[in-house]
Amino acid sequence: MTHSDHDHHAHGSCCSTKGAVPTTKSVVRDPVCGMTVDPAAGKPTAEHDGHLYHFCSQGCRTKFVAEPEKFLTATDPVCGMSVDRATASHFARHEGRGFYFCSAACQAKFEAEPQKYLGGRPAPQPMPKGTQYTCPMHPEIVRDKPGSCPKCGMALEPMGVPTGDEGPNPELVDFTRRFWVSAALSVPLLVVAMAPMLGLTFQAFVDERTKVWLELALASPVVLWAALPFFHRGWDSLVNRSPNMWT
Repeated sequence: MTHSDHDHHAHGSCCSTKGAVPTTKSVVRDPVCGMTVDPAAGKPTAEHDGHLYHFCSQGCRTKFVAEPEKFLTATDPVCGMSVDRATASHFARHEGRGFYFCSAACQAKFEAEPQKYLGGRPAPQPMPKGTQYTCPMHPEIVRDKPGSCPKCGMALEPMGVPTGDEGPNPELVDFTRRFWVSAALSVPLLVVAMAPMLGLTFQAFVDERTKVWLELALASPVVLWAALPFFHRGWDSLVNRSPNMWT
C-alpha cells in the first residue's frame, strides 16, 4: 500500500480526493484487461498523452487505441475514488469482471462482501445482435458467436465492447454450472470410495458389485459431461495442429 493509500484510510477522506489515485509505479498493468505486463517482455505498447501504455496482446492494444479514454481510469467500487488502470496496484476479478481499487483495504472489503458493493450496479445487458468475437492473443481469429480460439483454446471476447460491459461471461457461467454439479457428485463418490480407508463400511447396505456400479454412476457425469469442454478443446488443438494447455 502506498503512503497516500495509508493516509486515505487513516483519515477516511478518500472521496474528497480529485483525480486518479496514485499507485505504485513498479506495477505495470494492461489498462484494458487488467493483466500485469512485463515492460521488458516485448509486448505491444501504445502512447497516449505522453504516457506509454503496455498491453498483454495486440487485441487489447487495438481496443485501447480505438477508444483510449474508456480505459484510462476506473472507479473503486468501495470508496468511489478514481484509479489509474495502468498502474493500479490492487485489482480483483469477480464473476468474470475486473475491478480496480485505491488500496488493499478497499480490495479486502470488496472480496469479503462483493454483493454489498455491487447491489446498485445495473444488470448486464446481452450482447447486441451481430457482435463478433475474437481471441485476445490471436486477433486474426474472428467468429460470429462465443467460443474458443482454435489456436490457444482461450475463450473468445466480444469486439468493440469496453471491459466491464460485456455482460455475463458465457464460459464462466457454463464452467460454474459444471463445477457445482461435479461437486455434488464427487463428494458422495469420495465418501463411497474412501470409506474403507477410514474404517467405514457399507456392506450392511450394499454389496461390493453394487458399490462399483454406484461409483461408476457418480463418476461418469463428471468425466463425460463436466469435463467435456476439456476433451473438445484438446481435440481441436490436435485437429488444428496447435498444441496448447488443453492438449
